[in-house]
Amino acid sequence: MAITEATPRIGSEPKSGTERYDSFMVSTLTPHLGAQVEGLDLSQPLDAPQLHDLHQAFADWGVLVFRNQHLDREAHKAFGRYFGDLHVHPMNYSRKSDPEILIVKTTKDSPYTAGDAW
Repeated sequence: MAITEATPRIGSEPKSGTERYDSFMVSTLTPHLGAQVEGLDLSQPLDAPQLHDLHQAFADWGVLVFRNQHLDREAHKAFGRYFGDLHVHPMNYSRKSDPEILIVKTTKDSPYTAGDAW
């Protein structure tokens, strides 16, 4: 399912607290950008009203945070496809069997952090 039309509100009046969409709630992370989504199980397929609300929330907030979601690789890719085609990164040499997944990981023992040069 492609992205539906949504009217962005990013940069409009500051927002705070909690906002209700028809299928979930969001809590602000900052007054102008970012919200935590509560009430969606991303491991399950989303229906049309949920997708509409999700696209509107993304347009409204620009950054959405989903905590405590347990997604396998296929569910993760299915969720990403709600926003369009998945990008296969040209430098993703480590996972030829599943090129749509790019693992970006840093631990305390890592010699560098992905994105240090960005």
